[in-house]
Amino acid sequence: MFRFGLAPITVLTTTILFSAFAHAASADVTVATVEVAHGSRDAIADAGDAARAVLLNAANAERAKNGATMLAEDSALDALATAYAREMAARNFFSHFTPEGLSPFDRMDKAGLQYGYAAENIALDSTPAEAATSLWNSPEHRENILGAHYRRIGIGTVVFDEHLYVVEDFID
Repeated sequence: MFRFGLAPITVLTTTILFSAFAHAASADVTVATVEVAHGSRDAIADAGDAARAVLLNAANAERAKNGATMLAEDSALDALATAYAREMAARNFFSHFTPEGLSPFDRMDKAGLQYGYAAENIALDSTPAEAATSLWNSPEHRENILGAHYRRIGIGTVVFDEHLYVVEDFID
């Protein structure tokens, strides 16, 4: 999902492993939600700095190969992405939109983040390396990873019931 300036258009692609879409101006939005069967929600854990490092290093390695500037990790975006990964695991959904219909941009705005361009990638895999590969192999996610407008990234990773929920938020 990405946003150009202040005008939003939305295209949504969802699979079992990940979801991506573009956001720009006034198209109808189709929200796809994938439910993941789980046990007790009490066992949700932050996957930690090592998982974020794998994903950041993978994104920056691909950016370097393609002549793009390196993304700087942003602690406010990390917190936002982690909170959303935790929310998806706790509430048993997998989508760019919350069950109430809030988009990544709504969440960024609510957090007080300033941006001209923004994007979000989400993945559901077993390991950070698998998530990085899944995201890179998706054209929509790859476009966000390589986006020339993006300078900062926030990465949220939580583990629940052997599933790794990944959220990557990008802003300029």
